[in-house]
Amino acid sequence: LGIFLGLLLSFISIKLPKPILEYMIEKRIEAYQSQMVDALTLLANGIRAGLSMPQALGMVANELPKPTSDEYNMILQQQRIGVPLEECLENFAIRIPTQDNEMFVTAVNILKETGGNLAEVFDTIIIVIRERIRLVQKIQQYTASGMFQGMTIAAMPYGIGFIYYLTDPKSMEKMFVHPLGIIMMVAAVLLDGIGFFVILKIVKIKI
Repeated sequence: LGIFLGLLLSFISIKLPKPILEYMIEKRIEAYQSQMVDALTLLANGIRAGLSMPQALGMVANELPKPTSDEYNMILQQQRIGVPLEECLENFAIRIPTQDNEMFVTAVNILKETGGNLAEVFDTIIIVIRERIRLVQKIQQYTASGMFQGMTIAAMPYGIGFIYYLTDPKSMEKMFVHPLGIIMMVAAVLLDGIGFFVILKIVKIKI
């Protein structure tokens, strides 16, 4: 038993941190994505007011909450120690690997070399992001019913088993005592979990 528990805890300690870290990274990216329209709006207004790009970035870092303020402060800190602004923005795109952020970084780096109106480009990116958000919300609305149906189907065996236990407890006792019943219960739980996992994969749409 001790060896089994040791192997189980070792496996959990190796495998568990990665999904937790990925979940935290995903939540941070989602939080930044939700603030990106406000950040680009401030940048566009700052550029129109005559601020330079670093000054506009500093204004966004001071005005917006985390994680946007942290990310923009990191851009400014890297620039202060001599890193070119283009490289700072490329590092920013690596830290926040979203399509909208890559579009923003690419637009800024191109216009710094070729020239152009950054404020108008930011306005265009804002429109694209808002349309993307509207599309995502529409997809989430359609997939919510599928998620609910999957959860209902996965919970049905447990509900039916509980009802059987209430109506005829003796018929259910063998499922927890007899070796064949235990095997059937374990197989049922595993198959139910696999089915629920497959349903989630089908319903979840990667945008």
